[in-house]
Amino acid sequence: MGKTLDGFDRDAWSARAKTLRHRCPECGEIMRGTGKLYYLAQKDAWFVEYFCEREQEIVPLWSPDTQKLAEEIAADG
Repeated sequence: MGKTLDGFDRDAWSARAKTLRHRCPECGEIMRGTGKLYYLAQKDAWFVEYFCEREQEIVPLWSPDTQKLAEEIAADG
């Protein structure tokens, strides 16, 4: 997959984001949130950073389920 974190406009960190889980789009394993979030102004969207143990890759993903949480985290500073 080899996703890069280049191109994001800002980031944030929160312990709450570490509790998030998502299925890896590459291998199907459950990934854990790293606590980091990235904002992409072009899409006006926050992406949650996950780490896939099997693929050994960082995967930033957008989801309608996590968008509101990411916005709350970013607003908290």
